Amino acid sequence: MIDTSNCTEYFNIVSGYAKDLGEQVAANLQKQLDYLGSYACKTSGNEIDPERTRCILYSDFAPLSFQFTMQKRTALGDYVDWFNGGLIFWDHADNDHDHPHWTVHT
Repeated sequence: MIDTSNCTEYFNIVSGYAKDLGEQVAANLQKQLDYLGSYACKTSGNEIDPERTRCILYSDFAPLSFQFTMQKRTALGDYVDWFNGGLIFWDHADNDHDHPHWTVHT
């Protein structure tokens, strides 16, 4: 699950910018958000429990990038911090991408 409540306006700006850059760029951002939103959500029975983890996004000092805190749900149902990282925007192509893109860094 992705929580954007700490940066709703910024998230909307970044999402809009991704759409303005084209379908391929917007799809890349969504792919990275989907990855973070379902990170480690498989149960021992290989089923998906979308509430098993939570990714909280925050605006980052790097333009169009986010920092995040990944949290795990405990047996009592509350969430505890697990690790931090960044969803970083690259405004240029590289060996793996022929367009601007986002990558997850931990």
